[in-house]
Amino acid sequence: MTQQTSSFAGLHLLWRAAPSLCSGHLGLASVNQMLSLAVPLYSLQLLDRVLLSGSMPTLMMLSLGVVLAISMQAGLSWCQERTCHDLIARAEKGLITPLKILAQSARQTKRVQEIEQQWRPAARILTSRTPVAVLEGIFWPFYALALAWIHPTLASVVCVSALAMLIVAQLGRRPASQKTGSSQDALQNAVQDAQGRDRTAPLTTAIRSLTQVALLAVGASLVMSHSLTVGGMIAASILGAKACGQMGGMITALPLLQGALQTLGTLCRSVRKPGRGVSEDAVGLKPSESV
Repeated sequence: MTQQTSSFAGLHLLWRAAPSLCSGHLGLASVNQMLSLAVPLYSLQLLDRVLLSGSMPTLMMLSLGVVLAISMQAGLSWCQERTCHDLIARAEKGLITPLKILAQSARQTKRVQEIEQQWRPAARILTSRTPVAVLEGIFWPFYALALAWIHPTLASVVCVSALAMLIVAQLGRRPASQKTGSSQDALQNAVQDAQGRDRTAPLTTAIRSLTQVALLAVGASLVMSHSLTVGGMIAASILGAKACGQMGGMITALPLLQGALQTLGTLCRSVRKPGRGVSEDAVGLKPSESV
């Protein structure tokens, strides 16, 4: 069973353990990303309309609206983290605890210790901000589309930046020959991948800085050619910074999340192996299902 298969199995098990919590987490992430457009839109309206009209009531209303949006975004982020904690707690109660109980009943003390040693690091990753960072990175095309709405050339700058960040991340990965295929080493491999990508962090930071410079330079040229407003240029700079930040966060967090999900999938898959003394029904798996 490959790492990707085990990762998808772990994700599938989490969804089955608490489908409402998973759906809620995705819904909160979607609304959160839409609210993140408040500041760029505020900059756009402020520079292109409010300053030209000199309307103080409009300025007050726009400022009040963006403060409300930021407050809602902070509240939704807190709800996301709480939902993630509740989801992992539900998964542990419905998937991991039955494994340990049945292993204890079969007097497999060593097996109980193995389950505990493998699950605890995975649970720490799954309850950290790692899943949120991956989800935010998945919404990266949302920012690219927003930039394309302002001007397609600006979106192409961010796309090239994202491609460069992915190439740098691949350079920081461990060679495949050095990775072990053991399921117990899934998290260790993931952590080492993340550490390898940390070594390329200066390059990633440089790419993000160059992206900001490129967006401002291209934006300025578009403003001078009357193809873009000053407000659009500033809004594009803010959107580009967010897009690059979320892409960088996802690149770092993704191997850790894959390792944690692989650990969960492999632990629950182990009930199918003979000699374990654990029933498939204990973790909600039917004999006819293949995880």
